[in-house]
Amino acid sequence: MRAIWILIPLVCVSCGCAVERPRAVINDMTVKPEFETGYRVVAVDGKPVERAHGKVPSSISSFAPLAWVQPGTHSLTLRMDNDYKAKNSELPQEVTISAKLEAEKKYRIAMKDGAATLVPDFER
Repeated sequence: MRAIWILIPLVCVSCGCAVERPRAVINDMTVKPEFETGYRVVAVDGKPVERAHGKVPSSISSFAPLAWVQPGTHSLTLRMDNDYKAKNSELPQEVTISAKLEAEKKYRIAMKDGAATLVPDFER
């Protein structure tokens, strides 16, 4: 009986550690052509970006490997995709922006006043 009382808290703690924390998602792969900037997220706070690959929460549906980021304020490094370099030759090939991301929200890259920024992505 005593063993059960010891095991129950251990199981609860180990299950809690395995639960994924909510993330923000940046759609830089599947935006409509009129919203496409050519930029892709390549790093978050200087580390390679993590891609969702099927880990996206059910509230956000996508098969594309979207950027998957912890909530909070981050420095995002964006790089022009090779397919868009010629079309966007007047833009910097790599930029770093700062953005505050909320958990379970979906964002996309947009151009505002000639500069890349993140905006909410309302596409479903």
